[in-house]
Amino acid sequence: MSVTRNEDILCIRREICKLIKAQKLKAQVEGLLLGNGCDDPILVHIPLDSGISSFSSVDDLYIKPFIVPEEPTGIYAQDIRRRYVNRFPFDCPSLLCHAFTFFYCDQMGPFAHNRVLQKRLLIEEPEEPTFTIPWRGNILVVKHGRTDSGANLGVVDINMHDFVLVLPMIQWLCSKDMECPGTTSPNAEIYRLPLSLYNLLPHEKYMCSRDKAFNSPYVRDLILSQCGPVTVFAYGSCNRSARMQVQMFFSSRVRKVLSRFLPKAQHSKFMDALEDYSCFIVGSVATAVVYPRAVFIPTDLNIIAPLGSFCRMKSVLMKLSLAIGTQNAIKYHHRAWANDFVTLTTSQGLHVTITESMSKSILPLMISGDTSVECVTLGSHTMLSLYPSTFEHGISVPLRGSYVIPRPVITKVSSRFTYHQDGSRLNTKCKEECPTLWRKSRGGRHFRGFFWGGFCGAALSSKLYPDFEVQYVP
Repeated sequence: MSVTRNEDILCIRREICKLIKAQKLKAQVEGLLLGNGCDDPILVHIPLDSGISSFSSVDDLYIKPFIVPEEPTGIYAQDIRRRYVNRFPFDCPSLLCHAFTFFYCDQMGPFAHNRVLQKRLLIEEPEEPTFTIPWRGNILVVKHGRTDSGANLGVVDINMHDFVLVLPMIQWLCSKDMECPGTTSPNAEIYRLPLSLYNLLPHEKYMCSRDKAFNSPYVRDLILSQCGPVTVFAYGSCNRSARMQVQMFFSSRVRKVLSRFLPKAQHSKFMDALEDYSCFIVGSVATAVVYPRAVFIPTDLNIIAPLGSFCRMKSVLMKLSLAIGTQNAIKYHHRAWANDFVTLTTSQGLHVTITESMSKSILPLMISGDTSVECVTLGSHTMLSLYPSTFEHGISVPLRGSYVIPRPVITKVSSRFTYHQDGSRLNTKCKEECPTLWRKSRGGRHFRGFFWGGFCGAALSSKLYPDFEVQYVP
């Protein structure tokens, strides 16, 4: 199987840079490459093909090294195919501001499954998988100029922000084998993607009546995933229709993330246990669900439980076929507030940790982390953030002024959020919502949350957060 890894792409980039410096190739544009052996999409420089001095169409781009491997004979064994998309959502009569061309290889070739798509769609794919066959080989995306400028045949540099829009396009194109009714040539342009907004299930049609585009869950998820959590929460409180949209959005995200740790049939039982024992999910799982723009894949599931709920929650998880793990470890700061803890292991080898608070309140465990992004909880019916103003903009700052955060923690947080060593460089005053040298909350007055209702839309209990006060001293 042919696999394109990160080091292979770096080698190709170095060779292209050498050819450009030697004036054998001419630099043109940046594209987005989804390598089948890579962990994340990568920006690559795409030059003009040898012997071409000026750009006239995408056929002039030198893209073969990024799509198909070169045989020892120096001959590329597979043809390169492409699809052109300038309308999205699928039946939208309006043009995109920027069209995209997708280059891909023949699926009959000896290529490995695309790892980037498999990882990203754990978070981004619809609840019902659309892939009948995992996609093989690399995918290269090129962005065209603005369609309203009269120069839409040109190309412009793509950026990582475009990946959020490109991903659902790739998902549907791959599910249709890049084919569309009415297109017979493998290089024909696609102007309308093969999906109707109106051929949906009844519960999917119950959306905002003012905008029929929201009838599609893919469009809904695309739009809401571009917003911060505070914006999504505020939108969900507008009316019943908006609330249902946001509830379906978060319910889908919860199921997709939990699927890494538990079979889908056990999700409801697990969430019921969280409600019965007043437990909450924290850490990377809660952040990946509550923060709509999150694209990382959680690797561990952390549960915090009030005093007296530890053994019962542990018993439920063991009945769900989780085994006692060999590593029992929690963060150093949690130890001062933890009465007990245990680490369980799933059948896939992932860790699930339960930490019991020393009191009926879970707030001491929430605020004993390293940074502000850890102060997020996901419950059976509610999502809460202690620092919503910074979390809204993807900003993370330390929770204690005198504590030096370990470098590995800073590196991990910086790869997911904008990290500030302190709050002095923040552009806006966040008052009590900003992590400072002290933190005081009574009855959750300064919390920002959304009561998403759980999988069944049940009512929320009122016994979640007892009063708690804390003060940090530098």
